[in-house]
Amino acid sequence: MKKKIINCAICDARNVSEESLTGYDQIMINAAIILTTERAKQLLDRYPVALNVASVTMLPDNADITAKVVNNKFTLGPDADGKDCLLVVNGKLTLENGSLAAAESFHQIIANGTVLMPRSFNGKLHHLKNNGKIIYYPDGASLLNSTTSIDDLFVQRAQNNFYYCLDTLFFLDTSLNTTRIEEKELRFSAEKVVIAESLMPALLPRIEEETKVIPVPDGTVLLEDDVALKPRIIKKYGSKLYVEGDITIKDKEALDRLEYLYVTGDARVLKSLEDAFLDQSFVYDALKVIDPEI
Repeated sequence: MKKKIINCAICDARNVSEESLTGYDQIMINAAIILTTERAKQLLDRYPVALNVASVTMLPDNADITAKVVNNKFTLGPDADGKDCLLVVNGKLTLENGSLAAAESFHQIIANGTVLMPRSFNGKLHHLKNNGKIIYYPDGASLLNSTTSIDDLFVQRAQNNFYYCLDTLFFLDTSLNTTRIEEKELRFSAEKVVIAESLMPALLPRIEEETKVIPVPDGTVLLEDDVALKPRIIKKYGSKLYVEGDITIKDKEALDRLEYLYVTGDARVLKSLEDAFLDQSFVYDALKVIDPEI
């Protein structure tokens, strides 16, 4: 049996010929996307062609359309020209404010990942195929990193007055100049915002209502990784911790000194310390008890 196997990211089958298909008992096409036309489709159907593809894109016969593939995150701005172009993004696609016309100029956009776009774009990009999640951010907002801590340097350098964070904004520095934030009329939006309690009265009016707000005690320190709690951690960062990840607690001295704990992930606690841990009002996703005998 004579076989032919084609492996590629995009298979452009628009110009397939009968000669290229003749003589094979089986033809396998493995691709993320196949570009075809009605003529090419009818020709492929007449031969033993098996398609293992994620998406089939039908294009008009004789259409002069090019394909642009981006295997990384990609930002589409207002000046982009998508005439006669198929855009494929294998990663996060961000559509900037004012880029609706630019996005509409593409023949088609295929996004294999998260798409981030202004809220006003909702329902308007019918030629966008997304194999992931679509997140809408407030129109006019400047985009921040997925996790951002706001300090005085950020406030001093702020050029826009509205900022959006995809994940979590942190206001933990109690020396933050909130008066300057008010003077510059800065506003913030995020999935959630973590705020030191003494900053709440000044900052709450600057945060969009739909944002989840988590108040934490003054002096809380952010740790952006999994943590194995030891006395040296308390000595270095203090006894009030916000952990972006999991925490493992096997040290009684460290647990006794811990005043406040917010864990976005799991708390893994030694069995002998379970009762002492549960006596505290700590916040965590799930408790997993470590039994040394197992």
